[in-house]
Amino acid sequence: MLLSKLAGDYATGIYSVAYRAVGMTQIIGYGVLYSLLPTLSRDALGHVDQRRVQRAVGLLLNIAFFVVLGTIIFGAPAIRLILGPRYAESAEALKILIWAVILRYLNYGMNIRFLAAGRESVFVSTSLSCLAINLLGNVILIPRFGWRAAAAMTIVTELALLVQNVYWTRRAVVQVALPVGGYSDRIGLRNSFGRGACWRSFGLTPSCRNHMPKLFCCLFGAHGLT
Repeated sequence: MLLSKLAGDYATGIYSVAYRAVGMTQIIGYGVLYSLLPTLSRDALGHVDQRRVQRAVGLLLNIAFFVVLGTIIFGAPAIRLILGPRYAESAEALKILIWAVILRYLNYGMNIRFLAAGRESVFVSTSLSCLAINLLGNVILIPRFGWRAAAAMTIVTELALLVQNVYWTRRAVVQVALPVGGYSDRIGLRNSFGRGACWRSFGLTPSCRNHMPKLFCCLFGAHGLT
């Protein structure tokens, strides 16, 4: 609605196509993590259940990386095939928005811990903060950059939520459910936010830094194919 008022119907249509496509990935996150909620609610701080959440988030991150890669390679051709050339810019919006899936899955893993621990009040604080960030950023940037600003602010908002979730998880739930298993281990995400150093605050330990060029070459190389 805000995009329609500030940038017009064309920008809204372009952005809506991409946003709805990204929104479909929420089903996977909800299905994987909320299936653990009954077990977690019985023992929210248990070591075994903590491990289950870590493995679930690791699985979701593996899926998210493939979703991002697949979108970069096949997003534009799929949109042209299904919707026609008039929606070609939706492919560019999708390539920006799709990165929010990785952040969103990390947030799901922490949110499920809040629910299991009975810390729903945390959602009020994080939601209000994210609403303020998103609203302010959109009001300032959309008139100048259109749907690109809206897409970028979606990622900024997810990142702001992730920072808040890490803070509240460590404060209220004691342990952060860091992902384990599969590709998420190999790029060092299980070490995220652990020791306060600059690299490690983003999961980039010395060993995993050797793998980051491979990931970025894969993703941006695929981008060059589109």
